[in-house]
Amino acid sequence: MAENTISGNARGLWRPLGVAVAIVVGLIVAGHWLWSPPDARNKIILISIDTLRADHLSYMDYARPTSPNIDRLAAESLDFRQAFCQAPSTLPSHASLFTSLYPSVHKAEISTARPLADDFVTLAEVLRENGFRTAAFVEGGQLETVWNLDQGFEVYDVTPFDKTPPGDDLVGILTKARSWIAEHRDERFFCFVHSYVVHTPYAPRSPYDRMFDEGYTGPLPWVITEDDVLEKLNEQTRWAHEPDVRHVISLYDGEVSYMDEHVGAFLDYLRAPGLWDELIVVFTSDHGEEFGDHGWVGKHAHSLYDELLRVPLLIRAPNMASQRIDTQVRLVDVAPTVLGLAGIDADDARFQGRNLLTDGRPPAVDLPVYAEQDYEWGFWAALRWPEAKIIAEPGEQYKLLDLRNDPGEMQDLYPTQPDAYAEWVQQIQRWITRNREHPTRPAAPIELPPDVKEQLRALGYLK
Repeated sequence: MAENTISGNARGLWRPLGVAVAIVVGLIVAGHWLWSPPDARNKIILISIDTLRADHLSYMDYARPTSPNIDRLAAESLDFRQAFCQAPSTLPSHASLFTSLYPSVHKAEISTARPLADDFVTLAEVLRENGFRTAAFVEGGQLETVWNLDQGFEVYDVTPFDKTPPGDDLVGILTKARSWIAEHRDERFFCFVHSYVVHTPYAPRSPYDRMFDEGYTGPLPWVITEDDVLEKLNEQTRWAHEPDVRHVISLYDGEVSYMDEHVGAFLDYLRAPGLWDELIVVFTSDHGEEFGDHGWVGKHAHSLYDELLRVPLLIRAPNMASQRIDTQVRLVDVAPTVLGLAGIDADDARFQGRNLLTDGRPPAVDLPVYAEQDYEWGFWAALRWPEAKIIAEPGEQYKLLDLRNDPGEMQDLYPTQPDAYAEWVQQIQRWITRNREHPTRPAAPIELPPDVKEQLRALGYLK
């Protein structure tokens, strides 16, 4: 059985091949090219808002108006509605974003204290080799220099994580990025911007703290911390409809709106004449956040359900028509796609992702989404198609989820008829084995400096 198909023996949890063929034929008959190669593809901005859950952006049909500025960018972009990360944690997800490799190949992981090895080739390195000036303006924690994600960047500016007022890390990061862009706007450049602005603790400034929750009267405070409020809240199973959980969600949404305002101002600067006409903009996140979907609140890196894996992905480029795209794609596809847009050959065997705009068209068929997480207590992996997802857990335990009839991923079908889903088990085991046997040399574990440990504690990753 091919690795990108599931046979009909799996109880109908697959999309007929004829649908995909029809889509491809339709595109060919229509003769519609999504973009024509622009004369100038010399400037690239990649924005990653850590822990930004895709379905909490208003352009993704969220009920609250959280993101008018990102909505505007979406209307100008290729809007990938079904984009998924490869790990629900900051370090492995960003390493996959930069290298187009799966986590068990690059093995950069906070739980094992492994940085990204020098042997891996990053997006920044390829761009720098092709004459681009490169800079990153990031917030520390899992993006500190000890994790070696700075490979290929001439400038790698780290703002240590600190979400206590009166500091404003997001504004500072965007200000520094804007200054660097102004200095290099007449050159080819790649600028990466990252912020934990919507990550815990949820502490939106006024008026964003009460923007979506004016009537809440307690008992939770208006600043939600990991080691105090969330730890106590999660002592019991919690669900999204509960008033206290809704309060936490409202504070998170306030953070999203605050982010949207300042990222919007940054995008307005980039729209200046002579800059926007040459600019590729990619907007995404490394993973989502759970808010009572499966019993936890304000958490990630603990499961492989969609609330953690689904991320926003917008790609805007000169001379490229905007379009909503509902086929399934991955963050490992971002690096080869950016290189393709920049006119650099992205057909490289080092990449496990693919260029999403081959021949100027988006993928007409769904790409298999593989994700994994290496916890201290075991290894988890997931293989997702639009119709179904299988999750492999330690001890050769599996979950099979019917996403068409159970989009909330609440009912595990595997125990009812394990033999019927044997092909799914074989499929995910092939993915696991292939990545584990990939001929790579991971970095050795490191001893974390005290200041990095303190930032990771503030982010909720260390006790």
